[in-house]
Amino acid sequence: MSDLTNEQIHEHARSEWLAVLSRLWIAIGREVDKRQLLVYEQALGMLPLGLLELAVNEVLYQHRYTSVPTIADVAEMARRIAGVASLHQAGEAWLCQRRPFAWRF
Repeated sequence: MSDLTNEQIHEHARSEWLAVLSRLWIAIGREVDKRQLLVYEQALGMLPLGLLELAVNEVLYQHRYTSVPTIADVAEMARRIAGVASLHQAGEAWLCQRRPFAWRF
């Protein structure tokens, strides 16, 4: 068993999730903007880590500019990957397709 508290486990999972999201800045050679990252986290925070990682990767593959891809870019990709119309449905739909191998923080 782990000696970590639930809060510590949550914080580790959140750090991993934010590291994936930070790749939007890192990939274009920019310093991560902490305030902007917080807004992205608040807007996309319902996405499970695995879906976020797939969406960020696909957005980066398609993004041709030296700007940070938008929240809308990542949200649209997550919806497409999950096969749903709403971002709020994307996480649950994606998790249901992969049970029990994926879970969100």
